[in-house]
Amino acid sequence: MGSKWLRILLIGYFAMGPVQVLMQSFQTAGDTLMPMATTLIAMWLVEVPLAIALSGSAAQIQPFGLTLPIPTIGNMGQYGVAWAITIAAFFRMSLYLPYFVWGPWTRKRVLEGV
Repeated sequence: MGSKWLRILLIGYFAMGPVQVLMQSFQTAGDTLMPMATTLIAMWLVEVPLAIALSGSAAQIQPFGLTLPIPTIGNMGQYGVAWAITIAAFFRMSLYLPYFVWGPWTRKRVLEGV
């Protein structure tokens, strides 16, 4: 089981490395909103629903009392969770790279002595 998980996550590590470098670059420059928003979107709108759908564990979730149906994409079991982590890492990288090239994070100002 563990070796299959590692093989799946190995693919995701090709995205996780650049994601960490880019995220820390933005945060060190003082732009913390973009990494926070991207992480929230990637985790709650991509990774968690995709993990549920790929694993085939639930047909619906109930956040805040609302019943939301989640279609089952596959019955991969626990490996669906590993694939969801990998896909979410590439999703984050696809948001960070254009933002890095665009460059608004280079113009952020950090206030001193506040």
